[in-house]
Amino acid sequence: MTGLNNSETMPEAFRLKAMKLAEMMNEKDHQGLVRFGAEEQKKLAAFANTMLNQVRKQDVSDAGGMIGDLTAMLQDIDPDDLMEKKASFIGRLFRKSPPRSQEILSRFQKTGAQIDRLGIRLEMSQSALLADIDVLERLYEANQQYYESLNLYIAAGELKLREVQDRIELNGSEEDSEFAEHLEKRLFDLKVSREIARQSAPQIRMIQKANHMLAEKIQSSIMTLIPLWKNQVTIALSLARQSLAANAEAQAGKASEALAGQNKMLLEIESLKRNQLNLLSSLEETGQMEREGRMKREQAEQKLMHFGEGDINPLQ
Repeated sequence: MTGLNNSETMPEAFRLKAMKLAEMMNEKDHQGLVRFGAEEQKKLAAFANTMLNQVRKQDVSDAGGMIGDLTAMLQDIDPDDLMEKKASFIGRLFRKSPPRSQEILSRFQKTGAQIDRLGIRLEMSQSALLADIDVLERLYEANQQYYESLNLYIAAGELKLREVQDRIELNGSEEDSEFAEHLEKRLFDLKVSREIARQSAPQIRMIQKANHMLAEKIQSSIMTLIPLWKNQVTIALSLARQSLAANAEAQAGKASEALAGQNKMLLEIESLKRNQLNLLSSLEETGQMEREGRMKREQAEQKLMHFGEGDINPLQ
């Protein structure tokens, strides 16, 4: 977005509109000068409030808490508990301690169900992110319209100011001098509003990009890895239950079958460990994206709040 302050560089259609608008200005109509471009400024102020509400959307920012909860759940369970390691699960199976074995199985099942529910909520959060991108796109287009409209008023005002200044040089009218002074102040206010619109555009794009990256990460990583992790947990738990029966088989003289089942389970648990580490790594990356996106929203919120309060001059 750039200003068009030189009539010689304006597109012809734009220049004609600016000239027509300038011709409508009356040096004796002081109220008309105050209202010149004011309607567009009001629209921009309302737009800033709409934009502020959009960047504060709670349903978009909930992803961070869910990612944290999911990470904590995964860190709280250790696939090694299902492997034979000192007094670990398989060892306890052969030491006839089914109560403890059942406790571990139950804990993995419970965690799997909790992760499944969180996965559904994350998918809903992803949908909210995508919907937010669409709303922001409409806001971007509206902001572009405000910018172009303000640009037109500024161009018209500058054409009128040049006309009046030329007249002042010829006859030095006091009325013209007073009008030129007030018009310069009005143009300054309009340029401040135009700068707000100009600065809002990259803010919108920044938030859109952050939303898009986070939505893609949820889709391509978490929503893929969670089902894979759950599938491997299901297989591991099935093998673990088979190992409970293997204890009886070993006592019945079928130690070779029990050992083969144990080896199969060890391989599956190693696969589960790798997938869990991948999922945790993906969650860490997604959490970082969410934090960065939240920070960008907070930055945009602060800027919009300042614009609304009128305590910042964007031209400085």
